[in-house]
Amino acid sequence: MILLKEDMIPALERKDIYIDKMIELDDLNPNSINVTLGNTLKTYTPFKIKRTKEGLKFIKTKEIVLDVKEKNKIYEHEIPEEGIILSPDMFYLGNTVEKVGSNKFVPMYEGRSSLARLGLISHFSAGFGDVGFTSQWTLEISVKEPLKIYRGMRIGQVYFVKGTSDYPKYMYEGKYNGQTGPQESKMYLDYVEECSDSFECLIKKIQDLEDELRIIPKKEKEKIKIIQNERRELNEKIKQIKVGI
Repeated sequence: MILLKEDMIPALERKDIYIDKMIELDDLNPNSINVTLGNTLKTYTPFKIKRTKEGLKFIKTKEIVLDVKEKNKIYEHEIPEEGIILSPDMFYLGNTVEKVGSNKFVPMYEGRSSLARLGLISHFSAGFGDVGFTSQWTLEISVKEPLKIYRGMRIGQVYFVKGTSDYPKYMYEGKYNGQTGPQESKMYLDYVEECSDSFECLIKKIQDLEDELRIIPKKEKEKIKIIQNERRELNEKIKQIKVGI
C-alpha cells in the first residue's frame, strides 16, 4: 500500500518518515515528497567543460572500459549557478539534496515525469530503497538529447510503501547507508571481501580507502571519520599478521 498525503503528514510528525528539512505542504504531492538535485555531478568518463553559445557543456575526451571488480576512477564537477548542459554520450551520478527515508516504510524513488519528457532519466535500477535507509539518494543520470540542468531543481520524488509488518526489525545496513553526495558503485567491495584477511588483501583494502579519502570533500567530516576508523582497524590487523610472522 502506497502512503497518501493524508497518511504521510502524521507519519512525518511521528518521525516514521525521515527528512532532514522542514516540510511545507507544497513539498508533498498526493502520494510522494519532492526532492531536488544537489550541486555535484560525478562521471566515470574523462571530460572537459566547454563554453558554447547555449552555455557550459560537458565534452567527453576519452572512451573508457569499466570493471565491476575494480574501483573505477571518478571525475567530479560542481554544477554552476548558471546551469550546465549534459551530453547524451555520457553517464552522470548526482544526488538529492534531501536525506529522506524511513525505519517503518519502504522508500521508493521515481524521476520527475516532466524531465522524462525532456529525455532525462534520473535512475536506472536504484529507485528501490530499503527500510532503514535514511540518506541522500544517488541519482543515475543520462539524457537522450543535450539538456541544460540546474542545481537545486526538482528532479524527482520519494514515495513510501507499507510493508507486511507494522514494526520491521530488519533494517538496511548496506554499504551505501549514510552516504552524502553522489556515490559511485562499490560493487568491487564484493570481490575484495572474498580475498579474506590475507596480508595482500588488507593492503589493497587500505589503498582503496585512501583513494576514497582523497576525493571526499573536507566538509564531510562524519564520512571521513568512518573511513579513517576502517583504515585504522585494517592497519591493526596487518600489525597482528606481522607479529605472527
